[in-house]
Amino acid sequence: MIRPTTALLVALTAAACTDRGTGATTTPAAATSRPEGRDGIAWHTWSKAAFEQARREDKLVLVDVGIEGCTACRWMAEDTYRHRRVVELVRAHFVAIAVDAEARPDIGERYSAYAWPATVFMTPDGTEILALRGNKRPRNFVPILEELVARKAAGTLEAMDPSPEAGDDPVVDASWDERRADVVAQLDRAFDPEDPAWGRTQKMALLPPLEHAYLRAHVFGERIFADRALAVTRRMEALLDTVWGGIFVAGIERWENFVPEKRISSNAAALFAFALAYDRTRDDRFRDDARTVDRFLRGFMRSPRGTFYTSQEDDAPSLPKGMDARAYYRLGDQARRAYGIPPIDHAEYTDKNAEAIRAYLALFAATGERAALDVARTAADRLLADRQTDEGWMLQLVETPEMAADDRMRPDASFEAPYLRPQALFGLALLELHVATGDGTYLAAARRIAEGLERRLWDDGGGGFFAGPEDPAGVLPRRKPVEDNAVAARFLLLAGGYLRNDHWTNLAHGALRAVAVPERVRPEGRMIGNLAIALDLARSGLLDFTVDGAPSDPRSVALWRAAARIYEPRKVLAFDTEDHYPDRGRPALYVCNDQACSPPIYEPSEVAPAAARFAALDATRGQTTPHR
Repeated sequence: MIRPTTALLVALTAAACTDRGTGATTTPAAATSRPEGRDGIAWHTWSKAAFEQARREDKLVLVDVGIEGCTACRWMAEDTYRHRRVVELVRAHFVAIAVDAEARPDIGERYSAYAWPATVFMTPDGTEILALRGNKRPRNFVPILEELVARKAAGTLEAMDPSPEAGDDPVVDASWDERRADVVAQLDRAFDPEDPAWGRTQKMALLPPLEHAYLRAHVFGERIFADRALAVTRRMEALLDTVWGGIFVAGIERWENFVPEKRISSNAAALFAFALAYDRTRDDRFRDDARTVDRFLRGFMRSPRGTFYTSQEDDAPSLPKGMDARAYYRLGDQARRAYGIPPIDHAEYTDKNAEAIRAYLALFAATGERAALDVARTAADRLLADRQTDEGWMLQLVETPEMAADDRMRPDASFEAPYLRPQALFGLALLELHVATGDGTYLAAARRIAEGLERRLWDDGGGGFFAGPEDPAGVLPRRKPVEDNAVAARFLLLAGGYLRNDHWTNLAHGALRAVAVPERVRPEGRMIGNLAIALDLARSGLLDFTVDGAPSDPRSVALWRAAARIYEPRKVLAFDTEDHYPDRGRPALYVCNDQACSPPIYEPSEVAPAAARFAALDATRGQTTPHR
């Protein structure tokens, strides 16, 4: 018998990695990963068959969730799961499942609060009975396994309390101002003014809170938050690898105490942050920092197809005894290469590539360097060609030859299904690419993603978007993750502006109403930057930049480019295709908010000053109650 309780403790450990996502083909999911013989445990993919086996054999289910570039995950795979007693217990009493949190972002987000690796124990019907945070050495893990086995035999297993997202949708009738105030207060509490960062224990390149800080300064005149964003960006420099380029994933307690792993998300966030800082200050140090990150991304992490790999491990293949990864990364280029180059996870995930695309577009906007735009465009074109399905949504993963050659800890296959995170992030990246290029094919592709997103993941009953489709194993309820819904809302608010269709705006509002409630926001901690941005966009409205002129006219193109370079997070940039403005005999640009429009602007040099006149918004202007 399993009784609900709060007594089971989520175990903590110091060693954990954190992340806080037709015509195309994928490799079918294999029956097992880490096949029996490598560590003595038969590892299954997340599947109905695995849970049915557990039911048939009357065993518990052990789920190992993590990512390839995680050092703590590798320790557990190479030490704990090869320990004789651990192997005996798992083989006799558990069905073991391994999940790559990046290939399956719907499962990854569910357990991301436990950090990687997350180890979750379930009954065959999917009832969660214990979740462990981070790496467990055999001396710690064996007693846990033995206790679970004993409690199962005694019939005293108890279920964990469900998370707030597992129950019914909360009903909250609050204004955008009220929702926003709660979210922003929580984000502000997460800020460490002593060693500037959003977070006190882990110092990471987190882009969403930084983007929101600049938005607060720009839209609402809260200048202190631009200073805060710049202070954090300066401290990020402590994580730079000045030899090979790139940025390390985090600093523990202090920025200088770096964790020697490199991940695409951290590097994309840093590249974006340095680009924004350079755009704001014109200080060459930030441009140089951006180039340091770019050097790593293009030198180590870019595939022959122009897309981006996922992560680089900490340990080189031939480190001598007594040398750790931090000491290795303090060496020069030749000394490092003598010990080999740390392995790279060659998986190319759509959501991670979207982050890189957005970062290179920010670099292009800040510097005007055409090479940055070319990098973004090449990656996006490849993903669209290989991964956009007939229904419009994007595949998260397609296996490549490099990925197939990797010695992976977890399954490398993602079944063909729409996941929220890649749709939202890649859709947002496509809108930004449309702004940078003026190419309408990116806007059309973004519209197809929005249509597929609504068709496959929208909840007609309670509103908001599910993280993924129905669980193929049939054991987990669908969830509506807060930040992924917030990114979707950002995407759809802007899409509504570009497509001149309130339907997408209303969906965005529905997503925000579904997740911007205290019960769901509070457990997210500092990971609510996108939610803060989306709420501010919903409450302040968008700015329309419209070029009235033929897209082929060089004067129209010059006006477009001038508008594209301006920092304005509410910007919707388009050509006038419906003759809203009178023919003045030459191309003109108009800037409009929901109350007024500028006079016609004929010269590119006049665009930025005109936009600045519309930038200062009263913080209380706009809707004060959610759109119904």
